[in-house]
Amino acid sequence: MNNDEAVATLYTQQQAANPQQLNQLIQQKLNTGFAIAKKYPSVKISSGQQNTSPIYNQRQRITGWTTHAEIILKSTDLKSVSELLGILQDQLMLQSLQFQVSTQQRKQVENQLITEVSKTFQQRATIAQQAWHSSNYELVRFKILSNTKSTQPIIYQSAMGDAAATASAPMQAGQSQIIVEAIGSVQLN
Repeated sequence: MNNDEAVATLYTQQQAANPQQLNQLIQQKLNTGFAIAKKYPSVKISSGQQNTSPIYNQRQRITGWTTHAEIILKSTDLKSVSELLGILQDQLMLQSLQFQVSTQQRKQVENQLITEVSKTFQQRATIAQQAWHSSNYELVRFKILSNTKSTQPIIYQSAMGDAAATASAPMQAGQSQIIVEAIGSVQLN
């Protein structure tokens, strides 16, 4: 199954002498990023993690503060995500980019696979019933499990990487394997 959704995490990391000044710097960067991203309605935007830590001198006294704050982009419109990443990397650094099967597509495929695995389970129960010369069988327990395995590695861009090269690179979403498994037991009558 082709991955049809991109999830990108961008971040800013700033330092300042005091927390108020640092908060202003971070909010300015994040607000600019959100304002740009809102011009792409097919891309969902959300805040990610935000961490603030003190900076110590050699005497273990606080001399400043550093904050790392994230914005997360999520969309099935891969062209818009690619374009938006190129624009946002003037303000923010790309931390990670991964591809996955969207929830909507996953549910659709899982529903089809559940039907198939259920029919296969019934066919095998009937084979067992006939092999044991039983008149019928009764379903005792039935459980369906599902899982998605991605065959596309997550792409990371380090803080020291070339942002322009990443922005212009074409996206290849890769594929994932959706697995639906039925576990159950029947009682022969």
